[in-house]
Amino acid sequence: MGVGLGAEIVVGYGTMTEFIPPQTRGKWMAFMAFVVVSGLPATALLGWAIVPSFGWRPLFVVAGIGALIVWYLRKALPESPRWLEANGRTEEAETLMQTIEREVAAIAPLPAPAAPLPAPTLSLAALLSKSLLPSMVVGSVVLITINALIFGFVNWLPTFFVQQGLSVTKSLTYTLVIVSGSLIGCAIGAFAADSLGRRKTIIGASIWQSSSAASIPSPRNRSWSSRSASY
Repeated sequence: MGVGLGAEIVVGYGTMTEFIPPQTRGKWMAFMAFVVVSGLPATALLGWAIVPSFGWRPLFVVAGIGALIVWYLRKALPESPRWLEANGRTEEAETLMQTIEREVAAIAPLPAPAAPLPAPTLSLAALLSKSLLPSMVVGSVVLITINALIFGFVNWLPTFFVQQGLSVTKSLTYTLVIVSGSLIGCAIGAFAADSLGRRKTIIGASIWQSSSAASIPSPRNRSWSSRSASY
């Protein structure tokens, strides 16, 4: 992943939470995840089209072009009003909020202003408090599992298929089909996060994931692998 992309993901999701109201935050965060993980099938599709004829190097060129486009689009990304206010840049924060309010007012009437609440001052040690520690542990375990699967298992799949005797083209085709399931998962999460709640959605997804993972090393799947390698 690298330091740059790792930081982009954290800042991107953090910025989204500041501009989205809590009642629809789950849907829009899941939609953002849908856009993010769409890179998996897109990369597999590019690999299927490019790698057999030109090798892996052109894929890095495509990724570099995409990074330059994102760098250009980032110029229009507004700064966090909360961060501006917390750092004494009150006028900039007020100007940004007025701009946001004008854009929203052009679509629908603005709600009545809510009473301002004092922003709590938290230190890094607050992550170990009773109110934040359980959420931090759950979030950390979920993200560690997801990243281990994405950057471990998924990246290893083409090599595994080739070792089973499949051609590079066919192995990338199978990988494309498998990683496309991530888009379905994000779509389900977008529906369930706000309607069922975050906790039930995480529990349900974990049970489904565990059940699917437990079926991989079964004798039936091993026999299928042996038959597919003969084609």
